[in-house]
Amino acid sequence: MDLPSNLSAERGLLGLALTHNAVVFEVGNLEKADFSEAVNGELWDLIRDKVEAGGVATAALLLFDVQDAPIFGELKASEYLARLEAEAPPPSAATELAHTIREAARRARGVTACRHMERLFTDSPVSVPTMELFEKLEEAMAALRPSLAEAGIRHAPAIGDVILERLRNAGEQGIGLELGLKPVQDLIGALQPGRLYILGGSPGSGKSAMAAQLLAAVAQVGTSLLFTPEMAAEEVVERQLAAVTGVGAQQIERAMVSNPEFERLFDANDALRPAKFFIDDTSKPSLAMIRGKALRKQRMGGLDAIGIDHCHYLSKPDKRMAEFDALDENLEGLKGLAKDLRIPIIVVCQLGTEALRDMAKWPHRRPTQGDLLYSGIVERHADVILMIHRPEYFLLRNEPAASDRNKADWDTRVIQMKGVAELILAKRRGGGGYGVRRLGFEADRTRFTNDPPKLVVPDLLQAAFEAARA
Repeated sequence: MDLPSNLSAERGLLGLALTHNAVVFEVGNLEKADFSEAVNGELWDLIRDKVEAGGVATAALLLFDVQDAPIFGELKASEYLARLEAEAPPPSAATELAHTIREAARRARGVTACRHMERLFTDSPVSVPTMELFEKLEEAMAALRPSLAEAGIRHAPAIGDVILERLRNAGEQGIGLELGLKPVQDLIGALQPGRLYILGGSPGSGKSAMAAQLLAAVAQVGTSLLFTPEMAAEEVVERQLAAVTGVGAQQIERAMVSNPEFERLFDANDALRPAKFFIDDTSKPSLAMIRGKALRKQRMGGLDAIGIDHCHYLSKPDKRMAEFDALDENLEGLKGLAKDLRIPIIVVCQLGTEALRDMAKWPHRRPTQGDLLYSGIVERHADVILMIHRPEYFLLRNEPAASDRNKADWDTRVIQMKGVAELILAKRRGGGGYGVRRLGFEADRTRFTNDPPKLVVPDLLQAAFEAARA
């Protein structure tokens, strides 16, 4: 008896992938082994690799990669590819076709395992204890359980086994991904798999720099992937090199570096090479594209954390959607991706315009969770919400007139808040901590440090004023 299969579904999905390449990003982690026909599996791998690498896959282009030889009887590859394109179903069928292929593959694996066990029980010598055969049966069933678990139903003690295994292997480092910044770690602990972290702040607060810095720290022990639709990848790396070498990011951008500074940058770039920190600066990426590239990265070399800078630059799932509906669906999808891949995802979010206007008023209050753009939607999906605040940013952009009664207070705060950043924990799912931590921020290096500048004591303020005004 033949194994369960659905060749019509396989051909339909292949034809759809050839005519609408974006389908590759929408169907999840479909593997070559899921296709019952080996040729179909090879074609799927070829199409997926081309599309995920940023290329285009069509029947004509694939002929450069496949030999135009008979593959089914007298049917040549070129004829088969042309037929797949011509008979492609509508794009809306992609998800159901992929589901059908997966289901047939799961059944085929189950049938294969049962046949193997039937032969084992029938053909084993009488000298082999029956209990030993049952143990092998249990092993075979255990091998199938990862596929069964994809249905989303898991036995609680089995989940407990995973937790205990993580605890056993954690040692002194604990569970989760280290962040490299002690104040952040004190506030939220290590990054935990399956959780969605929101990093909010005003323009110029350093939220993009913080996201990149945290992911770079993860890359010291694992693999991280940063999507930066707002910022070019070169700018992210320029900031990274500036943070390491002390050469100003603007100097690097404007090519105003001396020979010794160039040597430092060259050495720093070589030192960063072993870190598995990857950047994708595709403009307006879709959720499906992010999912597809993340699945590919995890499949090809592992993936431990993702960053999105920032959520309002993702494309809408449907162009007719309102902004808040699109954000709702995108954040829901990112939360699902974090759970599916069992990795943390850090998402940068912007503040609303009215909140920014309010914060610009004296005395420049701290941002709150409610200041986030479409805060209700963000809060609903987030496991952790962190707000970054740099008082210096608002102070320097809102200097009062010399005759203003707040001018003396402003002068004092400018000195006290120079290079100071505040990290505010606005939400942690499950409770367990609200608070504020202070960090240092080096503007020329666009990086955060563990230790904020020491506060200027009051009896030194006058001297500092005089020096500043001299």
